[in-house]
Amino acid sequence: MNTDPVCEICRIKITYDKAPFKLTCCNKNICWKCGEELTKKPRDPCPKCIKNLSLEKDIKLHQKIIQKEFDEIEPKINSHHLNNFKNHQKNLEKIHNYYTQQRDLQDFNTLNNTIRILRKDQDIKMTGYVNQVCTFQTKFRDFANKIKSPEFYHNNLDEAIDLINEYKIFFKFKIEIDALSSTKIDEFCQTSLTNALNEKSLESLKFLLDYKDLINEHFTRNYFLLNNYQEFFKLLKENFEPVFENKWPVTPDMLTKRLKSKIENDEKFIKILLEVKLMHIETERTKLFNVLKHIYELIDTFYEEIRDLKETNQVKYDEVVFKIEHFLKYEFIDVELNSEMLEDFFYFENLIQKCSFKNFKNLFSDKFKIADYAQEVINDYVSNKDKRKTLRTLKKTGELMDTFTIGFDIAKMFSYTILIGISFANLKACPYKGFLLPLTMILLGVIGLLFTSTRFTISILST
Repeated sequence: MNTDPVCEICRIKITYDKAPFKLTCCNKNICWKCGEELTKKPRDPCPKCIKNLSLEKDIKLHQKIIQKEFDEIEPKINSHHLNNFKNHQKNLEKIHNYYTQQRDLQDFNTLNNTIRILRKDQDIKMTGYVNQVCTFQTKFRDFANKIKSPEFYHNNLDEAIDLINEYKIFFKFKIEIDALSSTKIDEFCQTSLTNALNEKSLESLKFLLDYKDLINEHFTRNYFLLNNYQEFFKLLKENFEPVFENKWPVTPDMLTKRLKSKIENDEKFIKILLEVKLMHIETERTKLFNVLKHIYELIDTFYEEIRDLKETNQVKYDEVVFKIEHFLKYEFIDVELNSEMLEDFFYFENLIQKCSFKNFKNLFSDKFKIADYAQEVINDYVSNKDKRKTLRTLKKTGELMDTFTIGFDIAKMFSYTILIGISFANLKACPYKGFLLPLTMILLGVIGLLFTSTRFTISILST
């Protein structure tokens, strides 16, 4: 049942935009237009009761109408917000299901890029809508709570009317999140970058700019990570200096021959490791930036050509598509030092693993502090320094013992050989009944020679 007040004269709904009038002579409500007309004829009788005309502005009714408008706005916004949110969630679910079904049937990189663009487009629409509605809701809710006060109503009447008018405009031009059909998703994902560029339409421009955003995101993510990885090694280089006992200079010659020659000192090895990493990161940063700059120049050129409907060489299209797709596959490949560079490379496997890009990328987050992690790596190196010295001492002692054992085994084999030779000579010289002792000595010599030569072979192989 409609409870909206209606003008008793023109029978039109009384609106909120201006205060209505009340015929006090007969207690009837009329709109502001009819009231304004009657005020021009004060001597005429009341058109409803034919008594002397008596009217005034009905402030209480006006406040009720405005309050009713405010009460209706919130449910409408919530209903529209819920509908948009449901469509957004369903669209993302449809996109994900399409990706799951098609990832083994289509080119992975092309599908992945178009799906990312589609998802981003949905997120941009939803973010735009949320920002739009939240800005209005914040202002509206604060005002709606205060408008119930008669004093606030009198002092802020014009602002209340303006806010209702603003809502009417907002609702008329509000962002709609339309439901995506499976056909529409398939058509979008089947569109290759090359075909989009060849069409030279507004959709081509949008598709090209979407790819530009995708490239920018990919570049920003990788470049930001490389910057932080570089900062990590700069901190390591700076903080390792006070820890080193010897000030080993790192020359360009050492860096160029780093994969061929062995390094006899731990500190020199770490210095070369840091320098090599820093050089490699800087090279990759520069390369990444230059490739991005070149792609942007190509995209801007094609943007102008498509916009102005100029003729474009297909070869150029193929070039820009290739460069874009190749760039979106970019991943930083860390430089690895040859394990043969350092004789005791085993002791530095933990250090190298901690300093690897893979480990750094896995640890990196908003809460990750580069300076703290760099200090952790240095503290780990310092705490294990004495252990490495002890292990090396034990290793050298073991090597000396192995050398002594090998030398002793050589002497024993030489002795056993002489024993066997002498025993053979005695065997020939002894009478028939005296052969037992030389024969026993020969047997013992052969057994000893076999045993010692076996141990000697094992010792040589183990070293």
